Amino acid sequence: MRYLFKILVLGNPDLSIPYCSNVFHEMGEDEDTFIKWEQKFNVLEDVCDLEIDGITNLAADFDEIIPSVDGIIYFLNPLDQEELELFQLIYDILDKVKRNIPTILMFNNEEGLLPVLSNNLLKESWIKYPNFESFVNHRPSDFHQVIHCLCISMITGDTPLSIETAWLRLPILIEQANQHYLKRNYYEAAQITKKVAFISKIFNREDYFIVSEQSAFLYSKINLFLEAARMLEEVDSKKAYRYKKLYAEAMIREGNKLFNKGDYEFAARQYENAAHWCLIELKDKDVIIKSFKLAINSWISACKVENAFTILERLPHDDILPTLKSLTEKVIAAMEYLASQGNLEGAREELYIAIHTYQREGLFDEMEHFTNKLNDILIKILEDKIQKDKPYDARATYDEIENLWEAFDAPKQDLDDYLGELIKLFLERSDFGMSSYLLNELNSLELKKKLTEHTSEVEEKNKELRKKQLELNIKKGVEIINSFYRMEEDMISNENNNIIKVANEFIEARDYQSSQNVLIERGDFLKNIGKYSSADDIYCKVLNVVVESINIEEFFPIYNKLTEKETKRGYLEQVFPYYLESLKKAKATKNFEEKKLIFSKSNIIYRDQMLYEESRVISREFINVIKDEALRVLQVQQNKNGIETAIELIKEAKNISTAYLESVELDFDEIYKEIAEIYIKIEDLSSALEYIDKIEDKVYKKGIYDLLAEEEDRKREAVSQKVKDSLKIESLRERLSIIKKRAEDAALEKDYQLKQRIGLKRVYFKESLKTINEENYKEAIEKYSELIDKLNKIQKYYLAGVSLNIVLMLLYNTGQKKRIIELLEKKSDTESFFSETFPVVLSNYIADLIKIEQDEKIIEALSFMKNLPLFDEELHLLNDIIGIDKPKEDHIQDYQAEATIDLEELNIMINRFSERIEKENKDVSKRKLMKRQYWEGALQLLEKNKYEKSREEYLKTLSSLVSKNFYKHASIALIISLLTLLYEANIEEANDSFNRYTAKFQALNQFPEIKLIKKLLIIYQKKLHKSKGEILKILLDKLILFDEEKQFINTLLEQTVPKESESESKVISEVNPIVINKINQKIDILRQKYRDHKLEFEQLFKRRKAFKKRYFENVLQLLNTERFKEAATKYSEIAEVFSKRSDHKNSTLMKLLQCLANLKAGESPEFLLDNIKQFLENLGVSKNLIGSTFNIELIKFILEVKKYNIKKYDNELNKMLNELPIFEEEKTILTI
Repeated sequence: MRYLFKILVLGNPDLSIPYCSNVFHEMGEDEDTFIKWEQKFNVLEDVCDLEIDGITNLAADFDEIIPSVDGIIYFLNPLDQEELELFQLIYDILDKVKRNIPTILMFNNEEGLLPVLSNNLLKESWIKYPNFESFVNHRPSDFHQVIHCLCISMITGDTPLSIETAWLRLPILIEQANQHYLKRNYYEAAQITKKVAFISKIFNREDYFIVSEQSAFLYSKINLFLEAARMLEEVDSKKAYRYKKLYAEAMIREGNKLFNKGDYEFAARQYENAAHWCLIELKDKDVIIKSFKLAINSWISACKVENAFTILERLPHDDILPTLKSLTEKVIAAMEYLASQGNLEGAREELYIAIHTYQREGLFDEMEHFTNKLNDILIKILEDKIQKDKPYDARATYDEIENLWEAFDAPKQDLDDYLGELIKLFLERSDFGMSSYLLNELNSLELKKKLTEHTSEVEEKNKELRKKQLELNIKKGVEIINSFYRMEEDMISNENNNIIKVANEFIEARDYQSSQNVLIERGDFLKNIGKYSSADDIYCKVLNVVVESINIEEFFPIYNKLTEKETKRGYLEQVFPYYLESLKKAKATKNFEEKKLIFSKSNIIYRDQMLYEESRVISREFINVIKDEALRVLQVQQNKNGIETAIELIKEAKNISTAYLESVELDFDEIYKEIAEIYIKIEDLSSALEYIDKIEDKVYKKGIYDLLAEEEDRKREAVSQKVKDSLKIESLRERLSIIKKRAEDAALEKDYQLKQRIGLKRVYFKESLKTINEENYKEAIEKYSELIDKLNKIQKYYLAGVSLNIVLMLLYNTGQKKRIIELLEKKSDTESFFSETFPVVLSNYIADLIKIEQDEKIIEALSFMKNLPLFDEELHLLNDIIGIDKPKEDHIQDYQAEATIDLEELNIMINRFSERIEKENKDVSKRKLMKRQYWEGALQLLEKNKYEKSREEYLKTLSSLVSKNFYKHASIALIISLLTLLYEANIEEANDSFNRYTAKFQALNQFPEIKLIKKLLIIYQKKLHKSKGEILKILLDKLILFDEEKQFINTLLEQTVPKESESESKVISEVNPIVINKINQKIDILRQKYRDHKLEFEQLFKRRKAFKKRYFENVLQLLNTERFKEAATKYSEIAEVFSKRSDHKNSTLMKLLQCLANLKAGESPEFLLDNIKQFLENLGVSKNLIGSTFNIELIKFILEVKKYNIKKYDNELNKMLNELPIFEEEKTILTI
C-alpha cells in the first residue's frame, strides 16, 4: 500500500538542517520558516511518500503546526538547558493534542558525540517519555533506521519502537506495565504488555505466549475484547474466538441499551454492525440472524420500514415469510403512531413500501390490512388539505384514493361531504372547470343539484364583478399613468437641478471639462428617452460653460445636438455678447488655424439662423484676427516667404469683407509698412516703394521713407568700412614682419626663459599643467589668468605674457574668440613693460586677426608660440591647435624610442577621447530623420564603392549641416570623407583636408571624435597598425552610423590591420601604459580594502563553519577529488542562495572561490570576467554596491593580471588569498 505522510523536524536548526541535508544529499527548498525535502521510502511491503519539513524559525506557531503533522523527529542536545526548555514547551503542546503523534528523539551534538553514556540517556528518556523512541549519537548514514521506525509507527498507529534497542528497553517496559496494573490503569498496562509481547516475538523469547495472554486479559478487563482477540490470534485461536464472541455480544448489549433508551435508529445501526462483523469474523449463523432480526425490529420501531425490509434480504429465505407475517401488526402500529403524531405523509409513504414488499412476497391477506390502513390515512390527508384551504392538493389526494380502490379492489366509501366542501373551495377561486368535474363525482343527486345552482349563482356574480373590476382597473391605470408621468417630470426636473448644481460646483472650482462631461451625459440621456425639450435646456447650459471656459472649438458639436430650431435661434441671440467676448479672449490662446476654423463656423451658425447683424460683428473680428496673423508672420519670417503669406492673408480678409461686410474699406497700412521694411532689409528697394505707395497713413509713409534713406546711408558706410579694413590688413602685414623678427629673438632666449619657468614650476605651474593634462580647459583658463597677475606682481613680465598666450590658446581651442578680444582689451591698460613683451604683442596681433576673421593667418600667428618657453603639456596643446606632429628622426633606434613615447601618449588620448564620445538616442533618431534629405545619395555611392563621388556628397552635407548648427552630425560627414581617403591610401590629402575643414569650421574641434580622427591620421603616418585598428573599432562602436557606413569601416579595418610585426608587438607588449596605470591604481585600492576587511575574516569564518555541513560538505569533497569544474558550479549555486538571502559577504566570497576553481579547471580570464559582469548585472540596483566589495575587486584584479600575464603581484595576492576565511580543502585552488 502507498502512504502519504508529513514529518516535522524540530530542535536546533543549526544541528537538524545540516544533518538532514547530509542524509538526503540535497539542501532542500527554502520556504522562509522551514526547509522542505520530499523523499520516498520502502517500508516492508509498503511505500511511504514523505514530506519532511525542517523548522528554521523557532518563533513559528507550533500550536498550529504540530497538530497537522503525522510524525515528529526532534533533535535535542540534553546538555543544553535552553534546548531542554524549548523541548518542554513542545512536549506540553504534544500533550494537549488529542491524538498520538509518533515522535522520535535524536540526541546529538553540533560538535560530534555527546559526552554521556548512551544507555543511561536512553533509559532516562524511555522512563520520562514512554511514548517516544530515542536514538543517541546516530550517524547520518544510519538515518534510514529512524525513518523506518517512524513510518511503521505512523502506519500501525502504535508508539514508535526501535528494534535495535528493544532488548534494552524490555525490563523498563515490564516494570512500567506492573506499575500501571497496580494503579488499575489497565489500558496503559495492556498497551505496554502488547509492546513487550511484540519484542518477545522478535527475539523468540519463551514468555511470548504468557505475555500475550496477559495483554489479552488486561484488554478484557476494560471490555476491549477485540484487542484481546487480536493479541491471542497467533497464540490461542480458541480463546481468541471466545473473545470475538464476547465482543459481538457486547455490541448487541450496547444495541439493547440504546433500544431501551428509545434511540431506535442508533440501536438498529448497532445491531446491523454486530451482524456484519459476525458475518465476517465469527460466521456464527444464530448470532447473525439474531442481530439482523433485532435490527429489523428496531427500524420498525423507528418507523423506517424501508430500512427494515432491506435487511430482510440478508435473512435465510425460509425465515423471510414468517418474519414478515410476524411484523404485520407492528408495522400497522408504527403507522398509527405516525398518524397520531400528525405525520400523515410519512405514514402514507411507509405504507406504500409495506404494500409493495408484501405484494412481492405474495402475502395478500396481510397486505389487505395495509391497504385498509392506507385508505384511512389518505382520507385523513384529504380532510386535512380541505381544512388548510389547499384545494388542488386535496384534489390530488382524492385521485390517489380512487386509484387505491381500483388497484387493490378495495371497498369504496362515500366521500360526498368532502367533495362538497372541495367544490366550494374551487368556486371561491372561480375554477369552474375543476368544480364541474368534481360535481360529476358526487353520488347524492340532491347535493349535486344544490351545488349546481350554487355554481350558477357564483358564475353570475363573478361576471358582474369582473366587469366592475375591469372598469375600475382602467380608471386606476389612467390615474397611475398620469401620476407616473408627473412623477417622472418631477424626477427629471429634480435630477436636472442636481446635475446643474454639481456642474456649477465644477465651474466654481474652474474644472470646466468635468462640468461639460456631467451635463453632456445628462443631455444625451434625456435625448435618448425622448425628452427633447429638457435635453435642449441641458445642452444650452453646456454651451454656457463652453463660452465661459473659452473652449470655443467644443461649442459647435454641442450646438448641433440642439433639436428645436427656435431654441437654436433664441439661444444664439441671448448668448451673443458673451460669445463675442469669448471669441476675443480665444484670440490670445489659439493658433491661427484654430481661430480661422472657429470664426468660420461661428459665421455659418449665425447666418444659418438669419442673424446677419451678429454675423457682421463676427466677420469684423475675424478680419482683425487675419491682420494680426499677417503682422505676426512678417515679424517671424522677415523674408519673401513671409511677405507672400501676408499678401495671401490680406486677400482672405478682403474676401470676407466682400462676402459678409458689403465691401467695407479695410486698413492694411501697418501690414504694408512691415512689408516695405522687410524689402528695405533685403535691399529690394523697388518692391519697398511699391508697398510704401499703398500706405494711406502719412505718418507711417514718412517713417518708411526715413528708413529707406538710412539704408542708403548704411550702404555708403559699408563701402567706406571695406576701405578701412583693407588699410588695416596692410597694417597687419607690416606688424607680421615685426613679429617674425621678434619671434626669432624669442627663440634665442627660449632656453633662458624656460629655465626660469622650470624654477617656478612647482609653486606656480603645477596645478595649471595638471588641468591641461586632464583637458579641464575651463579651470585651466582660470588658473593661467590668475598667474598673469601673480607674475606681473613679481615683475616676471615676460613669463606673465607667456601665461597670457596660454590663456589665448585655451580660449581659441574652446571656440571662445570674443573672450580673447575682451581679455586683450582688459589688459591694454597694464604696465608698459608687460605690454611691450613679445608674448603680449603676439596676443594683440592675434586678437586683431580675430576681429577681421582671418582664420588662416591666426593659425600662422599661433605657430610663433613655438618659440616661447612652453612646457611639454602646453606644447602638445599648441601642436593640437595648429595641427603639427613631432618630427621623425632618421636613426632607427631613435625612431623606435619616439614611436614608443608617441604610443604611450596616443593610447592615453585614445582612451580619454573614446570615453567622451556621446551617443544619445535623440541624436540617433535625428540622424535617421535626416537620412533622405542629407545622407541617402552619399550612402548609395558608398555602398557601390564609388568613394570619390561619395566623398564629394559627404563634404556637401558637411557644409549644409554646419550652416544649420548640426555640428554633431557634421563631424560624422567629415570623418567618413577622411576614411575614404585613408582607404585609398591618400594620407597626405586626408591631413590637408582635415586641417582645411577644421580651420574653416572651428566648432567641430570641440568634439572628441574629431580629436580622435586627428590621432588616427598621426597613427596612419607612423603605420602603427594595432592602434589604427583600435581607433577604427571605437569609431565603429561609438559613432551614429548607418549600415552602409559600418560595412565600409569593417572593410577598412580588414584592409588596414595586418598581423603585427614582431618589433611592434614587442614594444606594445612590453610597454602598455594604460593597463599598467590602471593596475597600479587598482592595487592601491585593493590594499586599502584588504586592511579594512581583515578584521571581519575571523567572524565570517565562524559563520562558514556553522554552515559547513549544510552547504559546503559536498563542494569540499569535489575539491579533494580535484573535480574543479563541478566544484565551481556548486560554488555558483551556493552564491545564488546567499544572494537571495542578501548575505553579500558570503555570496561574493563564493563568487571568488567559483572563479578560482574555474581558473584551476583551465577557464580563460576573459570568460570569467564576463561571468562576473553578468552576475553583477543580475543584481539590479545592488550592482554597484556588490561590485565594490573586497571579494569582487580581488577576483577582478586577479583575472586582469592573469589576462596580461603580469607576475609581479603574485606574492602579494597569494598572501591576501591565504588570509581569507576558507577551509583547508579550499587552499588547493588559491595559488596564483
